[in-house]
Formats: sequence, structure tokens, C-alpha cells
Amino acid sequence: ANNLKQWGLVFKMYANEWNGRFPPWARYRCYGDAAEERLDWPPAAPDGYAIYPEYLTDANILFCPSDPNDDASHLGANTRPCHIINLSYIYMAWVLQTEDMIAAGWDENDEGFSLVPPVGYSDDFLGIQTQLVLNYAGWAADPSNDGSFVDQDISSGDMVGYRVREGIERFFITDINNPAASAKAQSEVWIMFDEIARSTSASGVQFNHVPGGCNILYMDGHVEFEKYPGKTPVSVAYAELMSFGYGER
Repeated sequence: ANNLKQWGLVFKMYANEWNGRFPPWARYRCYGDAAEERLDWPPAAPDGYAIYPEYLTDANILFCPSDPNDDASHLGANTRPCHIINLSYIYMAWVLQTEDMIAAGWDENDEGFSLVPPVGYSDDFLGIQTQLVLNYAGWAADPSNDGSFVDQDISSGDMVGYRVREGIERFFITDINNPAASAKAQSEVWIMFDEIARSTSASGVQFNHVPGGCNILYMDGHVEFEKYPGKTPVSVAYAELMSFGYGER
């Protein structure tokens, strides 16, 4: 929880100096002392070149103390910005609303969610996820691609995935007759959380945290623990999404 609170400070400091925008997703990766390479898959990690070392000054917050699979040995002899994709947390650079993700008639904790074949997710949500994958594949394959997609909104059909930035919570008004009272608050917009994924193992779900659940960082900087299955992102629907390899680990 303390690590995530520190991440919240990193994101707020960055936003204060970058027009209110939170860091984009990473575009490069490297392992140990190897050369960097272009990412060909959505990393669900902040761009190390944007935040390290100016805003992220302590690389230890990359790793949850409860995470048995990640530690500082991944960094090599010296921490470099392209190492930042190796961390214990999932970072979302676009705002995701549960109601946009789920198909009509489904609950976020129903069993049966699947990406292949698509079951339980809305068509527009799947369209945005597909666009993210295609954007990264195009970036990796085309040296002339400037990678600017990481800092832009993404749309599919009637749905817009808004880049996280100060004031974005006001875009999600549920009652146009009373916008001030029905807009989301930053305390409802989650941006980072412990790794979670559905698994084919007997345990059913993989966590990097004990007990089974995740600490969640919200846009206003506060952290909550949510036990699985619970509200998104600690839901069946989102754990299934994470199991599809969403995020370079």
C-alpha cells in the first residue's frame, strides 16, 4: 500500500508539470543490461523515460514486498528507464469504467468471461483493446511510427477511452440535469493496482498479494485493498482480461 501511495505522488508530480496529464504507457523495454527494444504488446506500465529518475527516484517501489516473482534482480547492474516495465503493478493510462466494459445482462463477477472467443465484454470495449494491440504492433514494426498513440484518447464505436489527466473525471456525468452531483470523483477513478490474472491452475486466480486481492491506487492518491472477487479491477471480468497477457512481465 505504501508503494502505491508513493506511485500516486509520482503521478501527481508529473501531472503538475505536464499540463495535468498522467504518464503515458511505456514504448520500450529492456531486461538486465540488454539493449532496449520497441514494445510490440501493451505493457500496462508507465513510461520510464517520462518519470525516471526525475519523478520516480526510488526504484524499490517497482516491486511489491508480497510479490514472489519480481525483485530488483530484473534491473541489471544499473536502473534504466526501459527497466520500468518490470514491476509488480498494473498501470492504466486510460480511464476504464466498469459499465463500459461489461456487455448488457452481465455482472463484473459472473463466471464465463472470455476474450477468445469474446464472451461477456461489450463490443466497443473489445474494439478499444484491439486498437491498443494494433497500435503497439505497428509501433514495433515501423521505425517511422512516432508512437504518439500512447498519449491520445482511443475510440471504438460509441466508446472513448480517455487518457488519464486532471479533470477527466468530469467527463463521466451520469445525470445531465445535475452534472455537478453526478460526475465521478477522482477517488473513484483507479489507475494502478497489484497484478492479478485468471489461471488454469487449481487456485483459479493468480495474485502477487496475500490475502487474495489487490491494493488499488485511485487518481486522488488514496489506496484501498479489495478482496477478490470484488469491484473492478479486482473482478472476474478484469482478472480474465489480465490473463490474456495484457502487460509485459
